[in-house]
Amino acid sequence: MAAIPQLDATLRRLADGGRLHASRTPAERASLALQTAQSVAAAADRWAEAARSMKLRLEPGSRGCSDPSSPPPPAAVLAEEMATGPLATVRLLVLTARALADAERFGLPRLSARPRLANASQGGLPDLVEVDVLPAAISSGLHDRAIFRGFRGTVRCVSSGDTAAFARSWEREIQTRPTSGGVALVLGAGNVTGLAAGDAICQIFEYGRSVLLKLHPLHAVLEPVLREALGPLIAAGVLEIVSGGTDLAQAAVAAPLVTHVHLTGGEGAFDALVWGVPRENGPPTLSRGSPSRSPANWATSLPGSSCRAATRGGSSTLRPT
Repeated sequence: MAAIPQLDATLRRLADGGRLHASRTPAERASLALQTAQSVAAAADRWAEAARSMKLRLEPGSRGCSDPSSPPPPAAVLAEEMATGPLATVRLLVLTARALADAERFGLPRLSARPRLANASQGGLPDLVEVDVLPAAISSGLHDRAIFRGFRGTVRCVSSGDTAAFARSWEREIQTRPTSGGVALVLGAGNVTGLAAGDAICQIFEYGRSVLLKLHPLHAVLEPVLREALGPLIAAGVLEIVSGGTDLAQAAVAAPLVTHVHLTGGEGAFDALVWGVPRENGPPTLSRGSPSRSPANWATSLPGSSCRAATRGGSSTLRPT
């Protein structure tokens, strides 16, 4: 496979940045998350406008105008891009900063309700612990109860005992997991511009990894504004943003310095990158293809799932109350 210029140097910088990030205290990581939230807020108008322009160019029919040369649709389109891009990212960073500050002070993040045991739906399976994550606790200062009125989000985790045992396990995980380091490749996709940023933030703050965020070529127009918005993470050495196609993705997946890969997309993209073969003739096997990286090092998210639910072995629900 042909070498991608600057890829090795970029990954070496990220590996160095990841080692430094792993040594940061929760309070230092909280400060970095809050600085990034402020940076995203400052770039929010430019982010939303770039996303609006991109969507109207790439998806004119889905935005209420069948002719790309027709006048722009109502301001609601811009509002949608603002809500699902920079505002969603600011919310995630603020919650991340407050969760890290809580972990430093109390050991665990403050929640809107206490975790509770729930029986598994099938006999013989261990009990589950349900943790409500939406709406956020009133103490967060966010307006979840207005914006997400009528919805509740719950993460279900496998429990090794009662809620006290779960709390102890969760506290140990908070203390140890972000110190592992490594470099995660985040393969950005989808038509929600906040998704790739959210996946990168998850890897940086929940897992303590630095991130190479690769944007789809069609999203290359967003690279400058994302670099501006997420500038504090780039300055801290835990994020680099690049745009490119399949060659770049395959080279990055195979790079020795990349320790984990996060993919948001369909089965076809996963099979092509992991096995190098399509799924037309059934699931890939070792006799039909060899994995470019152990599937155990892949974190996959189907559209609509959360990074946490996809990578922690639990399940998530988002449902009307």
